[in-house]
Amino acid sequence: MAAVVQRDAERRCIEDARTEQRAYGVLPPCRSIDPLWPPLSLAEYEMMERDTAKYLLYHAAIDAAAASIASQVSAAGAPAVLRMVVVGAGGGRLVESCVAACHAHGAPGSSVLALDANPLAVTMNRARFEKNRLSSASVGTQQPDVSVVVADAFTLMPSTGGQQQGETVPVEAAPFVGRCHIAVAELLGSFGCNEFLPELMSTMASTFLIPSDPGDSNKARKSVLIPRDWTTWVTPIHCPSVRRYLSLLRKPLVRPVAVAWFK
Repeated sequence: MAAVVQRDAERRCIEDARTEQRAYGVLPPCRSIDPLWPPLSLAEYEMMERDTAKYLLYHAAIDAAAASIASQVSAAGAPAVLRMVVVGAGGGRLVESCVAACHAHGAPGSSVLALDANPLAVTMNRARFEKNRLSSASVGTQQPDVSVVVADAFTLMPSTGGQQQGETVPVEAAPFVGRCHIAVAELLGSFGCNEFLPELMSTMASTFLIPSDPGDSNKARKSVLIPRDWTTWVTPIHCPSVRRYLSLLRKPLVRPVAVAWFK
């Protein structure tokens, strides 16, 4: 099954690239060297959601992880009530995949937490998953089988030595600290080196995922981080067209280190 998904993703990747080039031509390089500022716009989120190959792979990974976790929890005699967190929820595609996985493999009461630093993303996700919002109305009100909690705009920062897990998260996120079966994030950055990816993924895992038990002889996986691993390629490059483009901005770049890349 994994091989079939991989082949389909490769086919979609080629089709997506051709479709984008036909529609927009060769796009200019991004002028931002900070993944958080200025905040992404609605148009940029819509462009990202055109990447059907990437979201197919994420959807398959989330579904497989949820099936594995649910089978282990159910085998232990407890209902498979799943909890998931999406850090950098963006337009909500990964949240949607988490909700679908909870419906497919989880019991009623499963929940998904959506976190993002961009207030626009928070607004979009609250509108997109309004039907999944838990109601504080009177007892007896029908609640969704899978709830989605969208916290206020929040930037997850790499933890420091004296920082306790979860001490800085929004109030809405507190019930998910240390209790999530699956944590998901999109690795998105303009230059790819300014998001502290290993540190942030480590912080996300240690803050939200169910901690492993060193003394557990069963060795059953209690939580999953998606992506589990990745490769960062660092290589010196010389791109005259990008250098000329940046020189036309007539304003200093935010991070001096980036200037050196184009000298």
